[in-house]
Parts: sequence; C-alpha cells; structure tokens
Amino acid sequence: MEQGFELRNVFSAEVVDQFAESIKKNYSDFNSVYFKKEINSVLNSLQFGARSELITEKLHKYLPLKFPEAVEILIKSIGPELEENDLTGFDGFIIMPQCRYVRRLVSEGTRPRLPLADRIPRFQKDPGPVLMLLEKVKTDQHEKVLSGRTSY
Repeated sequence: MEQGFELRNVFSAEVVDQFAESIKKNYSDFNSVYFKKEINSVLNSLQFGARSELITEKLHKYLPLKFPEAVEILIKSIGPELEENDLTGFDGFIIMPQCRYVRRLVSEGTRPRLPLADRIPRFQKDPGPVLMLLEKVKTDQHEKVLSGRTSY
C-alpha cells in the first residue's frame, strides 16, 4: 500500500469519472456530466462510507427505475467478474456502491404489491424471478437489505 493512502480515496474523482464513462457506454441516456458533477463537487469533504452512499444515491437517481434495466446496465458497466485471486488491495471496494444499489433494488424494488406504487402483475402471477433474487439476498446483513426485508 502506498504511503499516505486513505481508504476514502478508493472512491476518488478518477474512479467516479471512469465509472460514469463506463455506464455511459452501456446506457446512452445516462447523464454522466451531472452524475460526475453531483458527486465530485462534494467528494473531498466526505469519508469512505459517505462517499459510497453518495455514489449509491446518484446511481439510483440517474439509472432507469426499472430493476432489470438498471441491473443489466450495472453488470455491463463493471466488466467481467473477477476471480478472488485477481483482486488486490482495495479493488473489491470499487464495486461497493453498485452492490448496495442492486441489494436495495432487490430487497425493495421487486415487491409485487407495493403500498404506494402500481402493483406488478407479472410478479404476482409468476414470482419465480423475484424469489430467485430474494434467495441471493436473504442472508445479507447489510442495513438496507435488513430494512427492506422487514417490509415483506
């Protein structure tokens, strides 16, 4: 690890810029200019966790609201899956905001009978796709997933 490295710099302006451009390549409607501006304008004042949360919030703001579309864009944008031995140092943290966004969408966005939104008849008729996703997060102890699970 280089001397003077701060964990919060895992989410640097450079990482935000690279990620925004990667998303833009996979989703032409993505407003990479505002995404980068809204994050990078406050990034220096934030610590690691706050940076991750900010990136997560902006992903939610600028990606499609439809879960399958957003997930497909993110998966294409983060590149091929890395093997565990391919990760060095803090490489795994770079996808943390995307993972939180996906967890939130799975835990909250796939409910077939949302209290303040339209019902999702497709998932009411065939809950298979939702059950498959929920199976993956049912043991996830992340705060957003836990709060989403209690709503079912």
